[in-house]
Amino acid sequence: ATSSLPLYETFYFEKNIFYSKDILDKKLEDLTITVDLENSDDLADKMSEYIQNPDKHEYKSMILKAKEYYLENCNEKIISQKIFNIFDEYKKLSERWTY
Repeated sequence: ATSSLPLYETFYFEKNIFYSKDILDKKLEDLTITVDLENSDDLADKMSEYIQNPDKHEYKSMILKAKEYYLENCNEKIISQKIFNIFDEYKKLSERWTY
């Protein structure tokens, strides 16, 4: 099973992340350094560029946008509400079951 946790951790801790292109939706892809894993030169070029210019404006801007995304979509209130909604749906379904 895959997990989005590493992605959201990088957003929270304000770090850049290299991510496979065409896996994430466009909104999230814009917050990562996307690489074509079928093209080893693409990964090498992007890693080299990042190592040589870690303070590049594009990278800093990406980090700020990613943190903003995290705060808007992953804060405790939103996550708690989603969990409560799951339990509410489960309760509605379980009331239909006969034992």
